[in-house]
Amino acid sequence: MLMVKYMKEMFFSNSDDEGHIGKKARQMMTHLSISIDEDVQQTLSFFEKIEARRGGLDMLGSQDPTFRYLIESFPRLLLLSLESHMKPMMEFLEDIGVPRGCTRNILILFPPIIFYDIEKDIKLRIHAFGKLGAGNKDIGRMLLKYPWILSRGIQKNYGEIISFFDIEKVPKASVDLAIKSWPLILGSSISKLKAMVEQFGELGVGTKKLGQVMATSPQLLLRKPQEIQQVVVFLKDLGLDEETIGRVLGRCPEIFAASIEKTLKKKLDFLTTIGVSKSHLPRVIRKYPELFLYDVNRTLLPR
Repeated sequence: MLMVKYMKEMFFSNSDDEGHIGKKARQMMTHLSISIDEDVQQTLSFFEKIEARRGGLDMLGSQDPTFRYLIESFPRLLLLSLESHMKPMMEFLEDIGVPRGCTRNILILFPPIIFYDIEKDIKLRIHAFGKLGAGNKDIGRMLLKYPWILSRGIQKNYGEIISFFDIEKVPKASVDLAIKSWPLILGSSISKLKAMVEQFGELGVGTKKLGQVMATSPQLLLRKPQEIQQVVVFLKDLGLDEETIGRVLGRCPEIFAASIEKTLKKKLDFLTTIGVSKSHLPRVIRKYPELFLYDVNRTLLPR
């Protein structure tokens, strides 16, 4: 009973953010395109049980359904020692920069981590990310964004990603920064990353410029080529040629991660309302592509 009480406190002491946890779970599942190991497979099966309930993954983190399926999926949890395993695990996560109130996010999004030996498993796998120049606090932040980084499958893929970008001659510092800030990249297959690199290459973005794009907007690596092409078509319709679009990508890659309907078209409407004619749009965008990134009410209108 003491163990059950401790686990409920550990997992549900701050249970007002289950919607956020569910969103993270969907994001992790969506961007996973590699062969998975047993730990990630068990985690996905756990997610599927929650998803099948009314409310779906938005209920992930809600005490009643989550705890029930957590124990059903990982019954060994009840056999772990409170003093020699569970408490030291919580202390270790806090030591590497995971805030006390956020440890539950990691445990719910990747329950197998609870069974890992701190010395033989976790520290050894964290050491693999030393090549990124990542300190303990960096690892803590990465874990919060993507707890699966400690799974064997992700660790293996990490090595393959580093080799791929090395062959592509992308500066290692840019690759390191991209992975640290957007660790979901580690769940992406080489074939998907290669497709995006080729897409950027078609727009005239070479390896050096690609490094800058990755460091600034690493999430672009997880887009689909057709999503990038939609932005290209949008800009072409405004009168920009492909060479100019490539320069815009190198200068303001965030534009290619933005929603056309919710962001780009709204900025375009604003430019029209302040008197920028359609014939002048290409020149304005070539000179100031950042206009697509500014907040209309907070930045553009005051100017």
